[in-house]
Amino acid sequence: MVAWVAPWQKKILLKQEDTNLDSTHKICVSFLSDCGDCYLFSLVTRSHVTNKGCPVAFFITNSESSFTI
Repeated sequence: MVAWVAPWQKKILLKQEDTNLDSTHKICVSFLSDCGDCYLFSLVTRSHVTNKGCPVAFFITNSESSFTI
């Protein structure tokens, strides 16, 4: 798993009570093997400034299992 979050996103994430998880479902090709699938997940929360969705973190994994997530 590879994950990343910017400092400004971390500040927003730490203040939120609710977040949503979004997945792209096999839109990426795995960087670990030539034939495997890869999944991009995004954590999204509501911005108190714009009142719209704001992505606050991302991660890529080769598994969609709940254990990995």
